[in-house]
Amino acid sequence: MHLVVLQHGLWGYPSHLEPVVNKLKEKDSQLIFLNIESNQGQLTYDGVDVCGDRAVQDINSFISKYHTGVLGNAKEENKVQQKSLEKETREKDTTINDTKDNKIDKISIICYSLGGLITRYAIGKLYNQGLFKKIKPINFITLATPHLGTPKPNISIANKMYNTLQYNFLVRVGTQFNLKDDYVDGVPLLVVLSDPGYDFYKGLEMFESRTCFANIINDRSVRYTTASISKSNPFRKYTHTIISPQYPSIVTPTTNPFNPKSWSYKDIPSTMLKMAAIPILVPLWFTVAVVGLGSMAVNAKRRESGLVVDKQWVTVESIASKVVDENKEEELGAIERDLIDDDVEEDEINYPNNNEGLASVQVAYVIQPESIVETNETIVKSRPESSIILQTSETNIIPITTTPSSQLGTIQTPEINTQKNTIPIEPIVHPQLDTLSKHYRANIITNLNTLEWNRVNVYIEAWNAHAAIVMRKPFSNVEYDSAIRYLVDECFLYE
Repeated sequence: MHLVVLQHGLWGYPSHLEPVVNKLKEKDSQLIFLNIESNQGQLTYDGVDVCGDRAVQDINSFISKYHTGVLGNAKEENKVQQKSLEKETREKDTTINDTKDNKIDKISIICYSLGGLITRYAIGKLYNQGLFKKIKPINFITLATPHLGTPKPNISIANKMYNTLQYNFLVRVGTQFNLKDDYVDGVPLLVVLSDPGYDFYKGLEMFESRTCFANIINDRSVRYTTASISKSNPFRKYTHTIISPQYPSIVTPTTNPFNPKSWSYKDIPSTMLKMAAIPILVPLWFTVAVVGLGSMAVNAKRRESGLVVDKQWVTVESIASKVVDENKEEELGAIERDLIDDDVEEDEINYPNNNEGLASVQVAYVIQPESIVETNETIVKSRPESSIILQTSETNIIPITTTPSSQLGTIQTPEINTQKNTIPIEPIVHPQLDTLSKHYRANIITNLNTLEWNRVNVYIEAWNAHAAIVMRKPFSNVEYDSAIRYLVDECFLYE
Protein backbone atom coordinates (compact mmCIF):
# COMPACT_ATOMS: atom_id res chain seq x y z
CA MET A 1 0.00 0.00 0.00
CA HIS A 2 1.11 3.52 -0.75
CA LEU A 3 0.69 6.00 2.12
CA VAL A 4 0.44 9.70 1.25
CA VAL A 5 1.14 12.06 4.17
CA LEU A 6 -0.03 15.68 3.92
CA GLN A 7 0.95 18.64 6.12
CA HIS A 8 -0.64 22.09 5.94
CA GLY A 9 1.11 25.39 6.62
CA LEU A 10 1.14 28.27 9.12
CA TRP A 11 -2.25 28.88 10.81
CA GLY A 12 -3.44 26.02 8.62
CA TYR A 13 -5.89 23.13 8.80
CA PRO A 14 -6.05 19.73 7.06
CA SER A 15 -8.90 21.05 4.89
CA HIS A 16 -6.37 23.27 3.07
CA LEU A 17 -4.98 20.17 1.35
CA GLU A 18 -8.27 18.39 0.69
CA PRO A 19 -8.23 19.46 -3.00
CA VAL A 20 -4.93 17.58 -3.39
CA VAL A 21 -6.36 14.50 -1.66
CA ASN A 22 -9.47 14.53 -3.84
CA LYS A 23 -7.50 14.79 -7.10
CA LEU A 24 -5.17 11.95 -6.07
CA LYS A 25 -8.14 9.75 -5.12
CA GLU A 26 -9.60 10.31 -8.57
CA LYS A 27 -6.30 9.19 -10.10
CA ASP A 28 -5.62 6.19 -7.84
CA SER A 29 -8.27 4.86 -5.48
CA GLN A 30 -5.75 2.48 -3.85
CA LEU A 31 -3.78 5.29 -2.18
CA ILE A 32 -4.24 5.77 1.56
CA PHE A 33 -3.97 9.18 3.17
CA LEU A 34 -2.84 10.72 6.44
CA ASN A 35 -3.72 14.42 6.54
CA ILE A 36 -1.93 15.46 9.74
CA GLU A 37 -4.21 17.09 12.31
CA SER A 38 -1.90 17.64 15.28
CA ASN A 39 -0.46 21.00 14.10
CA GLN A 40 -3.63 22.96 13.45
CA GLY A 41 -4.05 26.71 13.76
CA GLN A 42 -1.96 28.43 16.44
CA LEU A 43 -0.03 25.23 17.19
CA THR A 44 2.15 26.00 14.14
CA TYR A 45 3.68 28.81 16.25
CA ASP A 46 5.44 26.15 18.32
CA GLY A 47 8.19 25.73 15.76
CA VAL A 48 9.31 23.51 12.89
CA ASP A 49 10.93 20.98 15.23
CA VAL A 50 8.06 20.67 17.71
CA CYS A 51 5.49 20.41 14.90
CA GLY A 52 7.80 17.93 13.18
CA ASP A 53 7.88 15.74 16.29
CA ARG A 54 4.08 15.74 16.35
CA ALA A 55 4.03 14.73 12.69
CA VAL A 56 6.45 11.87 13.37
CA GLN A 57 4.23 10.62 16.19
CA ASP A 58 1.15 10.78 13.92
CA ILE A 59 2.91 8.92 11.11
CA ASN A 60 4.24 6.20 13.42
CA SER A 61 0.85 5.79 15.08
CA PHE A 62 -0.90 5.53 11.72
CA ILE A 63 1.55 3.01 10.32
CA SER A 64 1.42 0.86 13.45
CA LYS A 65 -2.29 0.31 12.82
CA TYR A 66 -1.36 -1.49 9.64
CA HIS A 67 0.97 -3.89 11.49
CA THR A 68 4.01 -3.22 9.35
CA GLY A 69 6.40 -3.87 12.23
CA VAL A 70 8.75 -1.10 11.11
CA LEU A 71 8.75 0.67 14.46
CA GLY A 72 11.04 -2.00 15.87
CA ASN A 73 13.92 -0.08 14.35
CA ALA A 74 13.26 2.94 16.52
CA LYS A 75 15.83 4.00 19.04
CA GLU A 76 15.65 2.87 22.67
CA GLU A 77 13.96 6.07 23.72
CA ASN A 78 10.98 5.29 21.44
CA LYS A 79 10.48 1.65 22.46
CA VAL A 80 8.10 2.41 25.34
CA GLN A 81 5.95 4.55 23.05
CA GLN A 82 6.12 1.87 20.36
CA LYS A 83 4.89 -0.90 22.69
CA SER A 84 2.07 1.34 23.91
CA LEU A 85 1.00 2.09 20.34
CA GLU A 86 1.12 -1.57 19.34
CA LYS A 87 -0.92 -2.60 22.41
CA GLU A 88 -3.50 0.10 21.65
CA THR A 89 -3.67 -1.08 18.05
CA ARG A 90 -4.26 -4.72 19.05
CA GLU A 91 -7.01 -3.75 21.48
CA LYS A 92 -8.83 -1.24 19.31
CA ASP A 93 -8.19 -2.47 15.79
CA THR A 94 -8.20 -6.27 15.93
CA THR A 95 -10.16 -6.48 12.70
CA ILE A 96 -7.23 -5.37 10.53
CA ASN A 97 -6.24 -8.06 8.08
CA ASP A 98 -2.48 -8.46 8.52
CA THR A 99 -1.78 -9.65 5.00
CA LYS A 100 0.92 -8.58 2.59
CA ASP A 101 -1.60 -6.60 0.54
CA ASN A 102 -2.58 -4.62 3.62
CA LYS A 103 0.92 -3.50 4.54
CA ILE A 104 2.32 -0.10 3.76
CA ASP A 105 5.43 -0.47 1.61
CA LYS A 106 5.62 3.02 0.07
CA ILE A 107 5.35 6.51 1.50
CA SER A 108 5.00 9.93 -0.13
CA ILE A 109 4.81 13.36 1.48
CA ILE A 110 2.98 16.39 0.08
CA CYS A 111 3.21 19.63 2.02
CA TYR A 112 2.17 23.24 1.75
CA SER A 113 4.10 26.33 2.89
CA LEU A 114 5.47 25.84 6.44
CA GLY A 115 4.41 22.19 6.13
CA GLY A 116 7.40 21.59 3.86
CA LEU A 117 9.82 22.55 6.63
CA ILE A 118 7.87 20.56 9.23
CA THR A 119 8.00 17.43 7.10
CA ARG A 120 11.67 17.86 6.20
CA TYR A 121 12.36 17.78 9.93
CA ALA A 122 10.05 14.76 10.32
CA ILE A 123 11.83 12.97 7.47
CA GLY A 124 15.11 13.26 9.36
CA LYS A 125 13.65 11.70 12.49
CA LEU A 126 11.86 8.94 10.57
CA TYR A 127 15.14 8.17 8.79
CA ASN A 128 16.91 8.08 12.15
CA GLN A 129 14.31 5.63 13.47
CA GLY A 130 14.85 3.30 10.51
CA LEU A 131 11.44 3.73 8.90
CA PHE A 132 12.84 4.00 5.38
CA LYS A 133 14.55 0.61 5.68
CA LYS A 134 11.12 -1.04 5.54
CA ILE A 135 9.01 1.53 3.73
CA LYS A 136 10.27 3.02 0.46
CA PRO A 137 10.17 6.84 0.19
CA ILE A 138 8.71 7.78 -3.21
CA ASN A 139 7.57 11.42 -3.55
CA PHE A 140 8.46 14.53 -1.59
CA ILE A 141 6.49 17.49 -2.92
CA THR A 142 6.39 21.03 -1.54
CA LEU A 143 3.97 23.76 -2.57
CA ALA A 144 5.17 27.32 -1.87
CA THR A 145 7.48 26.23 0.97
CA PRO A 146 10.04 28.78 2.28
CA HIS A 147 13.10 26.50 2.13
CA LEU A 148 15.44 29.51 2.56
CA GLY A 149 13.35 31.21 5.21
CA THR A 150 11.10 34.22 4.73
CA PRO A 151 12.90 37.48 5.65
CA LYS A 152 12.49 40.21 3.06
CA PRO A 153 15.15 42.78 2.10
CA ASN A 154 14.73 45.95 4.16
CA ILE A 155 14.21 48.16 1.11
CA SER A 156 10.73 49.43 1.95
CA ILE A 157 8.56 50.29 4.94
CA ALA A 158 6.23 47.40 4.07
CA ASN A 159 9.11 44.91 4.09
CA LYS A 160 10.44 46.23 7.38
CA MET A 161 6.98 45.97 8.95
CA TYR A 162 6.61 42.43 7.61
CA ASN A 163 9.96 41.32 9.05
CA THR A 164 9.26 42.97 12.40
CA LEU A 165 5.82 41.43 12.78
CA GLN A 166 7.02 38.00 11.71
CA TYR A 167 10.02 37.92 14.01
CA ASN A 168 8.24 39.30 17.07
CA PHE A 169 4.79 37.77 16.78
CA LEU A 170 5.35 34.27 15.37
CA VAL A 171 7.34 33.23 18.46
CA ARG A 172 9.54 30.14 17.83
CA VAL A 173 8.58 29.61 14.20
CA GLY A 174 9.20 33.32 13.51
CA THR A 175 12.80 33.10 14.66
CA GLN A 176 13.27 29.96 12.57
CA PHE A 177 11.75 31.64 9.50
CA ASN A 178 14.19 34.52 9.94
CA LEU A 179 17.22 32.24 10.48
CA LYS A 180 17.73 33.82 13.91
CA ASP A 181 17.41 30.70 16.06
CA ASP A 182 20.20 28.62 17.60
CA TYR A 183 19.48 24.96 16.88
CA VAL A 184 22.94 23.36 16.91
CA ASP A 185 26.11 25.24 17.93
CA GLY A 186 24.65 28.59 16.93
CA VAL A 187 23.47 27.36 13.51
CA PRO A 188 19.76 27.92 12.60
CA LEU A 189 17.47 24.93 12.13
CA LEU A 190 16.83 25.60 8.41
CA VAL A 191 20.57 25.47 7.76
CA VAL A 192 20.88 22.24 9.76
CA LEU A 193 17.99 20.72 7.76
CA SER A 194 20.05 21.15 4.57
CA ASP A 195 23.37 19.89 5.99
CA PRO A 196 24.50 16.62 4.33
CA GLY A 197 25.98 15.50 7.64
CA TYR A 198 22.58 15.28 9.35
CA ASP A 199 19.77 12.75 9.01
CA PHE A 200 17.44 15.44 7.65
CA TYR A 201 19.40 15.57 4.39
CA LYS A 202 20.04 11.82 4.33
CA GLY A 203 16.35 11.04 4.67
CA LEU A 204 15.40 13.57 1.98
CA GLU A 205 18.01 12.07 -0.33
CA MET A 206 16.29 8.67 -0.15
CA PHE A 207 13.12 9.89 -1.87
CA GLU A 208 12.85 8.72 -5.44
CA SER A 209 11.48 12.09 -6.55
CA ARG A 210 11.66 15.58 -5.05
CA THR A 211 9.50 18.40 -6.40
CA CYS A 212 9.07 22.03 -5.38
CA PHE A 213 6.26 24.24 -6.70
CA ALA A 214 6.96 27.99 -6.65
CA ASN A 215 4.77 30.95 -7.54
CA ILE A 216 6.62 33.25 -9.91
CA ILE A 217 4.48 36.25 -8.92
CA ASN A 218 1.67 37.35 -6.56
CA ASP A 219 2.88 35.28 -3.60
CA ARG A 220 3.32 37.80 -0.80
CA SER A 221 4.19 35.18 1.81
CA VAL A 222 6.79 32.97 0.12
CA ARG A 223 8.90 34.46 -2.67
CA TYR A 224 9.99 32.51 -5.73
CA THR A 225 13.64 32.16 -4.69
CA THR A 226 12.86 30.55 -1.33
CA ALA A 227 10.13 28.28 -2.73
CA SER A 228 12.29 27.08 -5.64
CA ILE A 229 15.59 26.94 -3.70
CA SER A 230 17.13 29.35 -6.19
CA LYS A 231 19.39 32.38 -5.98
CA SER A 232 17.31 34.52 -8.35
CA ASN A 233 13.97 34.75 -10.09
CA PRO A 234 14.43 34.45 -13.89
CA PHE A 235 10.90 35.76 -14.43
CA ARG A 236 12.03 39.20 -13.30
CA LYS A 237 14.23 39.37 -16.41
CA TYR A 238 12.45 37.15 -18.95
CA THR A 239 8.89 36.59 -20.06
CA HIS A 240 7.19 33.24 -19.53
CA THR A 241 5.30 30.75 -21.64
CA ILE A 242 2.99 27.93 -20.60
CA ILE A 243 4.36 24.41 -21.05
CA SER A 244 1.01 22.96 -22.12
CA PRO A 245 -2.52 24.30 -22.75
CA GLN A 246 -3.73 21.54 -20.42
CA TYR A 247 -1.95 23.25 -17.50
CA PRO A 248 -2.25 27.01 -18.13
CA SER A 249 -0.63 28.03 -14.84
CA ILE A 250 2.56 25.96 -15.29
CA VAL A 251 5.15 28.08 -17.06
CA THR A 252 8.78 28.26 -18.07
CA PRO A 253 10.97 31.30 -18.81
CA THR A 254 11.71 32.34 -22.37
CA THR A 255 14.74 34.18 -23.71
CA ASN A 256 12.67 37.29 -24.37
CA PRO A 257 13.40 40.17 -21.97
CA PHE A 258 10.60 41.07 -19.60
CA ASN A 259 9.43 44.65 -19.98
CA PRO A 260 7.21 45.89 -17.15
CA LYS A 261 3.99 47.58 -18.15
CA SER A 262 4.71 51.20 -19.01
CA TRP A 263 2.86 53.98 -17.23
CA SER A 264 0.08 55.78 -19.06
CA TYR A 265 -2.36 58.57 -18.31
CA LYS A 266 -5.10 55.96 -17.91
CA ASP A 267 -3.36 54.86 -14.69
CA ILE A 268 -3.81 58.25 -13.01
CA PRO A 269 -7.27 57.57 -11.45
CA SER A 270 -6.29 54.18 -10.00
CA THR A 271 -2.94 55.55 -8.78
CA MET A 272 -4.61 58.48 -7.03
CA LEU A 273 -7.16 56.13 -5.44
CA LYS A 274 -4.39 53.89 -4.09
CA MET A 275 -2.45 56.86 -2.73
CA ALA A 276 -5.57 58.15 -0.98
CA ALA A 277 -6.28 54.72 0.52
CA ILE A 278 -2.78 54.07 1.85
CA PRO A 279 -2.98 56.46 4.86
CA ILE A 280 -6.23 54.75 5.89
CA LEU A 281 -5.67 51.10 5.03
CA VAL A 282 -2.04 50.68 6.14
CA PRO A 283 -2.61 51.82 9.76
CA LEU A 284 -5.83 49.77 9.87
CA TRP A 285 -4.06 46.68 8.56
CA PHE A 286 -1.19 47.19 10.96
CA THR A 287 -3.55 47.57 13.94
CA VAL A 288 -5.54 44.45 13.05
CA ALA A 289 -2.33 42.50 12.46
CA VAL A 290 -0.79 43.57 15.75
CA VAL A 291 -3.93 42.79 17.76
CA GLY A 292 -4.60 39.46 16.04
CA LEU A 293 -1.03 38.25 15.93
CA GLY A 294 -0.36 39.61 19.41
CA SER A 295 -3.14 37.58 21.02
CA MET A 296 -1.95 34.40 19.31
CA ALA A 297 1.65 35.18 20.26
CA VAL A 298 0.65 35.51 23.93
CA ASN A 299 -0.97 32.08 23.82
CA ALA A 300 2.08 30.63 22.07
CA LYS A 301 4.40 32.16 24.67
CA ARG A 302 2.39 30.52 27.42
CA ARG A 303 2.72 27.15 25.69
CA GLU A 304 6.42 27.64 24.99
CA SER A 305 7.54 26.93 28.55
CA GLY A 306 5.84 23.55 28.42
CA LEU A 307 7.11 22.48 25.00
CA VAL A 308 9.40 19.46 24.78
CA VAL A 309 12.20 20.14 22.28
CA ASP A 310 13.81 16.80 21.45
CA LYS A 311 17.41 17.15 20.22
CA GLN A 312 18.92 14.03 21.81
CA TRP A 313 18.56 12.01 18.61
CA VAL A 314 20.20 14.70 16.42
CA THR A 315 23.73 13.64 15.48
CA VAL A 316 26.04 14.84 12.74
CA GLU A 317 28.97 13.48 10.79
CA SER A 318 30.08 16.91 9.62
CA ILE A 319 28.67 20.40 9.98
CA ALA A 320 28.72 21.72 6.44
CA SER A 321 27.75 25.19 7.57
CA LYS A 322 31.01 25.51 9.53
CA VAL A 323 33.39 22.86 8.27
CA VAL A 324 33.69 22.81 4.48
CA ASP A 325 36.39 22.10 1.96
CA GLU A 326 38.07 25.00 0.17
CA ASN A 327 36.46 24.35 -3.22
CA LYS A 328 32.98 24.27 -1.71
CA GLU A 329 33.64 27.49 0.18
CA GLU A 330 34.63 29.15 -3.10
CA GLU A 331 31.44 27.87 -4.74
CA LEU A 332 29.39 29.05 -1.76
CA GLY A 333 30.95 32.50 -1.97
CA ALA A 334 30.04 32.76 -5.66
CA ILE A 335 26.42 31.88 -4.96
CA GLU A 336 26.36 34.29 -2.05
CA ARG A 337 27.62 37.15 -4.23
CA ASP A 338 25.02 36.37 -6.88
CA LEU A 339 22.06 35.63 -4.61
CA ILE A 340 19.32 38.08 -5.55
CA ASP A 341 15.93 38.44 -3.88
CA ASP A 342 12.68 38.80 -5.76
CA ASP A 343 12.12 42.15 -4.09
CA VAL A 344 15.42 43.62 -5.29
CA GLU A 345 16.17 44.57 -8.87
CA GLU A 346 19.46 43.05 -10.02
CA ASP A 347 20.87 46.36 -11.19
CA GLU A 348 20.21 47.87 -7.75
CA ILE A 349 22.76 45.59 -6.12
CA ASN A 350 26.38 46.59 -6.39
CA TYR A 351 28.32 43.43 -5.54
CA PRO A 352 32.04 43.78 -4.92
CA ASN A 353 34.24 41.58 -7.14
CA ASN A 354 31.21 40.11 -8.85
CA ASN A 355 32.03 37.17 -11.14
CA GLU A 356 30.06 37.90 -14.30
CA GLY A 357 30.49 34.33 -15.50
CA LEU A 358 28.50 33.05 -12.54
CA ALA A 359 26.01 35.86 -12.12
CA SER A 360 23.27 34.35 -14.30
CA VAL A 361 23.89 30.65 -13.85
CA GLN A 362 20.77 28.54 -13.33
CA VAL A 363 20.85 24.90 -12.27
CA ALA A 364 18.56 22.40 -13.99
CA TYR A 365 18.27 18.65 -13.95
CA VAL A 366 17.55 16.70 -17.09
CA ILE A 367 15.76 13.42 -17.69
CA GLN A 368 17.98 10.82 -19.38
CA PRO A 369 17.51 9.28 -21.87
CA GLU A 370 13.96 10.62 -22.27
CA SER A 371 13.14 13.80 -24.21
CA ILE A 372 14.10 17.11 -22.64
CA VAL A 373 11.73 20.03 -22.17
CA GLU A 374 13.35 23.22 -23.43
CA THR A 375 13.62 25.05 -20.14
CA ASN A 376 16.19 25.74 -17.48
CA GLU A 377 13.89 24.10 -14.91
CA THR A 378 13.36 20.70 -16.56
CA ILE A 379 11.20 18.02 -14.96
CA VAL A 380 12.89 15.18 -13.09
CA LYS A 381 11.25 11.92 -12.17
CA SER A 382 13.35 8.81 -11.55
CA ARG A 383 16.50 7.81 -13.43
CA PRO A 384 19.64 5.74 -12.99
CA GLU A 385 21.86 8.71 -13.90
CA SER A 386 21.48 12.40 -14.38
CA SER A 387 23.28 15.44 -15.66
CA ILE A 388 23.42 18.92 -14.24
CA ILE A 389 23.12 21.72 -16.75
CA LEU A 390 24.62 25.07 -16.03
CA GLN A 391 22.67 27.43 -18.26
CA THR A 392 23.50 31.11 -18.55
CA SER A 393 21.16 33.84 -19.69
CA GLU A 394 22.43 33.17 -23.19
CA THR A 395 21.74 29.90 -25.01
CA ASN A 396 25.00 28.09 -24.34
CA ILE A 397 24.60 24.93 -22.24
CA ILE A 398 27.38 23.13 -20.41
CA PRO A 399 26.51 19.56 -19.35
CA ILE A 400 28.32 18.13 -16.32
CA THR A 401 27.99 14.40 -15.62
CA THR A 402 27.19 13.44 -12.06
CA THR A 403 26.64 10.26 -10.10
CA PRO A 404 23.13 9.09 -9.14
CA SER A 405 21.47 11.16 -6.43
CA SER A 406 21.90 8.38 -3.87
CA GLN A 407 25.66 8.81 -4.19
CA LEU A 408 25.77 12.59 -4.43
CA GLY A 409 27.59 14.57 -1.79
CA THR A 410 28.27 17.78 -3.67
CA ILE A 411 28.05 18.89 -7.30
CA GLN A 412 31.00 17.36 -9.11
CA THR A 413 32.51 20.45 -10.61
CA PRO A 414 36.25 20.52 -10.09
CA GLU A 415 37.51 17.63 -8.04
CA ILE A 416 36.66 18.09 -4.38
CA ASN A 417 39.44 18.17 -1.85
CA THR A 418 38.58 15.78 0.98
CA GLN A 419 40.74 17.67 3.46
CA LYS A 420 38.36 19.59 5.74
CA ASN A 421 39.20 22.97 7.20
CA THR A 422 37.36 25.23 9.60
CA ILE A 423 36.29 28.32 7.68
CA PRO A 424 35.13 31.44 9.58
CA ILE A 425 31.89 32.97 8.34
CA GLU A 426 32.86 36.14 6.46
CA PRO A 427 29.98 36.81 4.03
CA ILE A 428 30.13 39.39 1.25
CA VAL A 429 28.49 42.68 2.23
CA HIS A 430 24.95 42.99 0.87
CA PRO A 431 23.24 46.41 0.90
CA GLN A 432 19.77 45.19 1.92
CA LEU A 433 20.00 41.77 3.57
CA ASP A 434 21.47 40.79 6.90
CA THR A 435 24.85 39.40 5.83
CA LEU A 436 24.80 36.37 8.10
CA SER A 437 21.30 35.43 6.92
CA LYS A 438 22.46 35.80 3.32
CA HIS A 439 25.40 33.49 4.01
CA TYR A 440 23.07 30.92 5.55
CA ARG A 441 20.69 31.10 2.59
CA ALA A 442 23.53 30.63 0.13
CA ASN A 443 24.61 27.60 2.16
CA ILE A 444 21.10 26.10 2.01
CA ILE A 445 20.98 26.62 -1.77
CA THR A 446 24.38 24.97 -2.21
CA ASN A 447 23.53 21.94 -0.10
CA LEU A 448 19.97 21.27 -1.28
CA ASN A 449 20.95 21.62 -4.92
CA THR A 450 23.28 18.65 -4.62
CA LEU A 451 19.99 16.74 -4.72
CA GLU A 452 17.85 16.49 -7.83
CA TRP A 453 14.71 18.62 -7.82
CA ASN A 454 11.82 18.97 -10.19
CA ARG A 455 11.12 22.71 -10.06
CA VAL A 456 7.63 23.68 -11.16
CA ASN A 457 7.04 27.36 -11.95
CA VAL A 458 3.47 28.50 -11.28
CA TYR A 459 1.82 31.64 -12.65
CA ILE A 460 -1.54 32.45 -11.07
CA GLU A 461 -3.37 35.69 -11.79
CA ALA A 462 -4.76 36.16 -8.30
CA TRP A 463 -4.11 38.69 -5.57
CA ASN A 464 -3.05 35.85 -3.23
CA ALA A 465 -1.28 33.18 -5.25
CA HIS A 466 -0.02 31.62 -2.00
CA ALA A 467 -3.56 30.50 -1.19
CA ALA A 468 -4.59 29.86 -4.79
CA ILE A 469 -1.78 27.35 -5.45
CA VAL A 470 -3.62 24.80 -3.24
CA MET A 471 -7.12 26.12 -4.04
CA ARG A 472 -7.69 27.51 -0.55
CA LYS A 473 -10.82 29.59 -0.20
CA PRO A 474 -11.73 31.92 -1.83
CA PHE A 475 -9.72 30.35 -4.68
CA SER A 476 -11.52 26.99 -4.82
CA ASN A 477 -12.87 27.48 -8.35
CA VAL A 478 -11.84 25.13 -11.15
CA GLU A 479 -9.85 27.93 -12.78
CA TYR A 480 -7.23 27.54 -10.03
CA ASP A 481 -6.81 23.74 -10.18
CA SER A 482 -4.05 23.71 -12.81
CA ALA A 483 -1.14 23.36 -10.37
CA ILE A 484 -2.78 20.52 -8.43
CA ARG A 485 -3.71 18.68 -11.64
CA TYR A 486 -0.13 18.99 -12.83
CA LEU A 487 1.10 17.60 -9.52
CA VAL A 488 -1.23 14.62 -9.80
CA ASP A 489 -0.67 13.95 -13.52
CA GLU A 490 2.99 14.75 -14.08
CA CYS A 491 4.89 14.89 -10.79
CA PHE A 492 3.52 12.17 -8.53
CA LEU A 493 5.04 8.70 -8.97
CA TYR A 494 2.42 6.06 -8.21
CA GLU A 495 4.45 2.83 -8.45
